[in-house]
Amino acid sequence: MYTMLTGMPPFNGPDYREVFRQVSSGKYDQQSIRWNALSEEARDLITRMMDPNPLSRPDSLDALKHQWFSRSIRGDFDNLYLNDAIETMKNFHSGSRLKQAIHSFFVQNLLSQNELNNIAEQFKLFDTNGNGKLSRDELIEGFRQIRGINFNEKEIDDLIKHVDLNGSGDIDYKEFVLGAFSVEKILTEDRLEHAFRLFDANGDNLISYQEIKNVLETAKDAADGVNEEMIQKALKDIGKQAKNVQLTFAEFK
Repeated sequence: MYTMLTGMPPFNGPDYREVFRQVSSGKYDQQSIRWNALSEEARDLITRMMDPNPLSRPDSLDALKHQWFSRSIRGDFDNLYLNDAIETMKNFHSGSRLKQAIHSFFVQNLLSQNELNNIAEQFKLFDTNGNGKLSRDELIEGFRQIRGINFNEKEIDDLIKHVDLNGSGDIDYKEFVLGAFSVEKILTEDRLEHAFRLFDANGDNLISYQEIKNVLETAKDAADGVNEEMIQKALKDIGKQAKNVQLTFAEFK
């Protein structure tokens, strides 16, 4: 039960002697973010089932009567970490290669270390086998933790279709981060000016065509496949001539 809900074994060590020592002591990890992300009912059930005293430890029938089972079947539990990521990814649309590159640049430069640490923990909650990719089965399990058995697996297929940018059939960490942090979510009011300054390298309060190109070049592999024609078309769509573009802060917003 512990392993199923946290994705980690309760006892771990360099050899079987250490594992046996931990099992004998009955002490296991109750400090990790994965443990704390579980509902109070789930922690209570696991604690009872991990009781080293067989006289007070519930048997299988008593365990099945625990309220965690009835509530989890209905999907009453809201895992804060998983739910936040899932809801954002459901509404994710990658858009053009240009949009992806700019989105990646914002992720790399505007997110705080705390936000990056949090999203890494969210990814680990999904990635139960630890291979750095989220399979369809792992996403289904993530949904099940939030909604119980009552959800449509088509939602999973739609999510993968939107977030899986390289078409591998899985969601890797980079795709997960882009999906979990939409541009709208990143560009809060207090970050807009900072984002503008990242483009405005010479500090003249205007963004030139060359400055846009320079930013995209720093977006690492996200800008692969982005060419000048794409940039020019995007600028034309907002009524600007590419070579002479001078975007003000108001236009940037």
